[in-house]
Amino acid sequence: MRSTRAVVVAACLAACLAAPPRADAQGSASFYPDSLTELRTAAEQGDADSQVLMGRLYFEGEGVPQDDAEALRWWRLAAAQNNRDAQFRISYMYEYGRGVPLDLDEAIHWYRLGAAQGDELAQFNLGRMYYTGQGVPQDFAEAARWWRMAARLHNLVAQFNLGVMHETGRGVPQDDVRAYMWFSLSTAASSDEDWVRRLAYRDAVGARLTADQRARAETLATACRASGFLDCGD
Repeated sequence: MRSTRAVVVAACLAACLAAPPRADAQGSASFYPDSLTELRTAAEQGDADSQVLMGRLYFEGEGVPQDDAEALRWWRLAAAQNNRDAQFRISYMYEYGRGVPLDLDEAIHWYRLGAAQGDELAQFNLGRMYYTGQGVPQDFAEAARWWRMAARLHNLVAQFNLGVMHETGRGVPQDDVRAYMWFSLSTAASSDEDWVRRLAYRDAVGARLTADQRARAETLATACRASGFLDCGD
């Protein structure tokens, strides 16, 4: 029964992964309709954040005609200033062929640039690509390495994925205690449908643990969280 669950878990992990869109702290781009001219002026004068936002307006078609190529043009200008948000967005465009021909080599190149600057979504996506063998040789250990980086930046899906990897023994030693630890960490925030799913995985692993093992897993999770995810027993 356990081996069947491991196969199902691994299959779900591979199938359910997707490039998470960039969540914009500003909310909908429609909040800028009265200052589009001012925004464009700032972008044309070289302000990288304004360039990123101009690109998003064109990408979404908010206040301007939808135009992937124009979105990409603005993001390239910001990326030339080493803006990691722009680097991530360019990666996405190459991965999905938006405004440019689909090119996984270019996508990975731009993801690496963002990841090197600590962009947790870029780190997450590199882990996803190594896990699935998309554009790179499949390498579970390398996937785990990138997901650890994203997990330390509080990416809940990366934390969940590390739990799955420890449960199945892919890329890391099979270890239900560490699986429970990562699943527990991934349930620390939110109460949406994904949270319920993560909680179910944690409880399924927890049911196999002894009381001592569960206590150890909870101690590890507490220590990991207290260290700012720098000391997670890796």
